[in-house]
Amino acid sequence: MRLLEAAPIDVEARLAAVVAEGEEVLVRISTDIAPDSGTYAACWVALTASRLILLEGADTAVSVPLNEILGVHNESLVGGGRLEVERHDAPTIVIPYTQSLGNKVAELARGLEQRVAGRDLHINPVLERLRCSRCHRLLPERDGVCPACIRKWSTLKRISSYLMPYRCKAVVLAIASLTTTAAELAPPLVTRHLVDHVLAPAAQTDPADLESRLQLLGFLVLTLVAIRLVSWGGEWVRGWI
Repeated sequence: MRLLEAAPIDVEARLAAVVAEGEEVLVRISTDIAPDSGTYAACWVALTASRLILLEGADTAVSVPLNEILGVHNESLVGGGRLEVERHDAPTIVIPYTQSLGNKVAELARGLEQRVAGRDLHINPVLERLRCSRCHRLLPERDGVCPACIRKWSTLKRISSYLMPYRCKAVVLAIASLTTTAAELAPPLVTRHLVDHVLAPAAQTDPADLESRLQLLGFLVLTLVAIRLVSWGGEWVRGWI
């Protein structure tokens, strides 16, 4: 059982130069904080059957045999954490990381504890996807779907295929929805004519006599009633569908 994160070609070449022939790499992951400077930088950690390898910077490699390790501690901090590897007669190795990488570093710590104790490796070999493999944006959830890269037309066609057995009802529902929406938007337009041409008409363009204004008032009121009836009818059809 191995946990191998995809690495750039130069990292694989550096790791191959450090790993002995026939030595199998069991775990290979990357962190995002440099141990020496504490700045954001890629740092690769590898675990073999006999040692822990830390690739720092562009040309620094630290190799720690498993028989020299006293203990492994994965400490959670605010916004991240750090993996501490205690050694015999040597400084403790500290591997910091941000919170987004906590799961895979935890698997590394668990596998390292198992190998130090002489047990077989039993870890989760599958890394959770945090970023889109296409655009590298952060996913809304682990192993989720990237909303920026989703094929909207394909999704629409797939959803439309589910509606095919009900296409007649779907068309009626769409027409009823459009009718209801139009009926909800129409009353303000009618009210504008009611105010501008009946209640406060302009003397130059609108009839000033009371009879013409009353006729227009009746027509606009009937129009509002008709709009309300159409809206109710659309809502009834939607509810029935």
